[in-house]
Amino acid sequence: MKVVFSSTIEQEQEICDLVTEFYDSVFPRYFSDKEIRHLAELGVLQTPSKNFSYFGTLKEAYQVMTSIQVIMSILETKDLQSYRINPKNEELFLHNARLLNDYGLFFPLNLEHFTVLQEERADKSFYLYTEAANQLLI
Repeated sequence: MKVVFSSTIEQEQEICDLVTEFYDSVFPRYFSDKEIRHLAELGVLQTPSKNFSYFGTLKEAYQVMTSIQVIMSILETKDLQSYRINPKNEELFLHNARLLNDYGLFFPLNLEHFTVLQEERADKSFYLYTEAANQLLI
C-alpha cells in the first residue's frame, strides 16, 4: 500500500495564479491579443476540464508549479537566443513542457513559438492582455 497526499487548495490557487501571470506577463511579450485569445480557446495551460481545478498529488502539484516557473524564467530572459543555441536549455524547456502535458495541463508550444518579441513586431497597437502602465483612481 502506498500513501499519497492530495494537492492542497493553496497549491491549486498558486497554479491558477501562475497560469494567470503567464497569460498576463509572458504571452503578451510574444503574441498579439488575437493569438493569445486563440491560445486560451485551445485551452493552453488549462486542465482538460477547462477550469483551474487541479486534482493531483502533492508532488505533482509542486512539479506543475515548478515547470511553469522554469518555463516563465526561460521566456522572461532577455537573451532568448542563448536558449536556442544551448541544447541543454532547450531540453530544459521541452522537459518542463512535457511535464505539464503529462500532468494534465495542455502546453503544445515549443521554444520556436517564442522567437519574436512583441516589441519587435511592426504592429504597435493597444493590447488587451498587456499589463497597464498605471491605474485610474476614482
